[in-house]
Amino acid sequence: MAIDGHYYSVPYTLIKKEVEVRITHNTIECFYRGNRIASHRRSDQKGRHTTVAAHMPESHRQAGEWSPERLITWAAKTGPATEKLIRTVLGARNIHSRPTGLAWASSGWVRATARHAWKLPASVP
Repeated sequence: MAIDGHYYSVPYTLIKKEVEVRITHNTIECFYRGNRIASHRRSDQKGRHTTVAAHMPESHRQAGEWSPERLITWAAKTGPATEKLIRTVLGARNIHSRPTGLAWASSGWVRATARHAWKLPASVP
């Protein structure tokens, strides 16, 4: 959910559900059917995210536990092309700006792409 360009988490079970929001100078409170489901300190950082781990599905929480070092170690065990791909992904994007950023890097998309890393053009560093 976005308020003034900043994104706040709500429990994933409420995706696509309509929630009510109470906004004060310091707080964002989210309600579903009259029950408070989330409360966040208000932020003025546009494009950033405030995420509570408990709002994520278990699989996302586990993926978020992957540090860059852990990803690189996993990639190296898979093969040199996979390690090169993961190092490129980690270096090319500011994926550390979100608590779930490393979840993206360790997602099935990267794993599936890594299996075909040998197809990368020579221009990839």
